[in-house]
Amino acid sequence: MNFIDVVPEQQIETISRHRYTAGVSICIPAYNEEATIEEAIRSAAATLQRSGLAGEILVLDDRSADGTWEILQRLKDIVPKVQIRRLLQNSIAGLIWISFFSIQQTANGKCKF
Repeated sequence: MNFIDVVPEQQIETISRHRYTAGVSICIPAYNEEATIEEAIRSAAATLQRSGLAGEILVLDDRSADGTWEILQRLKDIVPKVQIRRLLQNSIAGLIWISFFSIQQTANGKCKF
């Protein structure tokens, strides 16, 4: 099954402030994670920095109903190397992984799930 057959590209909203060189892409799925998403992103950013590798952090929000998206919008401006994407409608859980595999094709680094 191809990602484009399941979730057309126009169904994903992308907000990216940064451009990256080749490196590693840390991919984080999110759905109603307002209690934990900031810590997860800051931890990923610290790990990336300690590693010395070039890279990025990609977060895909599955149309969270809580404050997850608002937190992501704030963090993209203050945590380096964060890119956020949001499905335009909530999907079944498996589609989030299909979405990441599609993102892998355009990610700047090697994706780790």
